[in-house]
Amino acid sequence: MIINNAGISHSFPVPFESTPISEIKAINAVNVISPLRLTHTALPYMIKNRRGLILNLGSFSALVPTPLLATYAGSKGFLYTWSQALGTELEPKGIQVRLLNTYFVASEMSKIKRPSFLIPSPKQYVRSVLKNLGLPGGAIGKSYISTTYLSHGIVQWIIDRFFSESFWLNYNLRLQRSILKRVERKKLREQQQEKSKKVD
Repeated sequence: MIINNAGISHSFPVPFESTPISEIKAINAVNVISPLRLTHTALPYMIKNRRGLILNLGSFSALVPTPLLATYAGSKGFLYTWSQALGTELEPKGIQVRLLNTYFVASEMSKIKRPSFLIPSPKQYVRSVLKNLGLPGGAIGKSYISTTYLSHGIVQWIIDRFFSESFWLNYNLRLQRSILKRVERKKLREQQQEKSKKVD
């Protein structure tokens, strides 16, 4: 079994033209190149044994791309289509490929500390994967894609059936702009506090 679950994102929302090249390279190195290398290394053994399972940790950023997190969203979009293409190649050889379509999970990367109905803890999410992997769920009709956590399946159902793609893209843009404003206000407060300390 291969589990490609390593992933990094931007520290905060950032326009693509302002994203440092080093950050773009780092995101793609972890989110794209690492899964490719690991899978490419292990695949000959799986093919020889005619059995295996490849799990790729996806993101709703592939389902509805996220403006101001464009490089991260693009890397997850790659995993989405790569999983489908690879799954089609390998299924006749006895190897299963699944992309785990994931909404938010309470983690350091998401900056969400407390789990809720929509946002599981890492342990809750892993349990749902082990319990529901392979069952039809929120990704019905999407080959090699599994949405194993119940509330994530509900969110995907809503996205698939209500409003247009442009609505969700602009919703994500407004959300990221709001987050960016909060980040900028926090930085300003910290700068003012530093100045006041120096004056004292």
